[in-house]
Amino acid sequence: MTVPEISQQEIQTDLPMKDKVTKESQEVVDNSAPENTVEQEDEDNSVDQTHQEMINSMTLNDAYILIQEGTQALALGIYDDAAEKLAIAVEVQVKHLGQYALEVAPTFYLYGKALLAVGAQKNSVLGEKADQSVQEQTINNPNFSFQGDEEDLEDDEGKVLDEIELPPADDLELAWENLDVARLILSSQTDEKSIHQLAEVHLSLGDVSLESENFEQATKDYETALALKKEHFANNHRELAEAHFKLALSFEYSEMNEEACEQVNLAMEALHKRIEELLPPSSKGKEPLSKEIEKEVNEIQGFLADLDLKLVDLNTLIEKETEGEQIVTAKAPAQDISSLVKKRKTEDTAQDSKKIKK
Repeated sequence: MTVPEISQQEIQTDLPMKDKVTKESQEVVDNSAPENTVEQEDEDNSVDQTHQEMINSMTLNDAYILIQEGTQALALGIYDDAAEKLAIAVEVQVKHLGQYALEVAPTFYLYGKALLAVGAQKNSVLGEKADQSVQEQTINNPNFSFQGDEEDLEDDEGKVLDEIELPPADDLELAWENLDVARLILSSQTDEKSIHQLAEVHLSLGDVSLESENFEQATKDYETALALKKEHFANNHRELAEAHFKLALSFEYSEMNEEACEQVNLAMEALHKRIEELLPPSSKGKEPLSKEIEKEVNEIQGFLADLDLKLVDLNTLIEKETEGEQIVTAKAPAQDISSLVKKRKTEDTAQDSKKIKK
């Protein structure tokens, strides 16, 4: 087969034509891109303007109705709906009262709680999918093993396996920001109601940090909440128990299991005191318990049973840590890590993922 010859003149004629077509095509692309961008910007501006007009037309009474509806949705577990209603309520209240008005603090708090619930719900779903995928990698690779104190998970060829990264938790960041505004507003107040609200805000800030795997910050906020409750509401034993238990969780996730055990014991102690309040020795053998008291006693006894199990788990972890230190000293042999995959992933993502801070 003979390749046809192309003269120099033909080459020179073809090249400008090719360049011209390419240039024209590029101009079409370049000219069309700004139009799309402008259209999108116009659409976004239109949406923003419509939203702002809606906010401007609403009264404080409208905001209070939205707060009631949002609070009800939050209680029913309809978190997206709750967040949407409370977001509008916050905007309306800020417009009429100002961002740092004391009356707006509870709404910032509720909105932050709703966003936390939305973020936690999403993380739970994504976390389950990630865990399942990691477990599938382990099952499909019989040589997937962990030896000694190696930092990375490797296959039989020594190749580091890719880790699954979750998307940034925007809802949790927004939750933190709104809760922190509530904290700023309430921190300057000295009345009992505001102090109680401030303690609850710190508990929720701790929840956000715990969900974001920022365990150090979670511990700080839980400790602040606990200190406020001890100082001002020492007789509210159930709330003290809740604060002790949440602090125990942050210690547990920080692998401070002995400190976690101490907090669980304190939570149990507070709950026992509450039972003593409900069932004083002088009441034995007298009138039967009311349904409300009987219900609360049964509920607390259920909590105590759960805390007993938590203590068993923590003590088991402490024993394993001690045994693990001895094994590491003696150079641990290779072992299957199927049961450790989740823990390893959690430790790594706690360092690599974006952490929410004040």
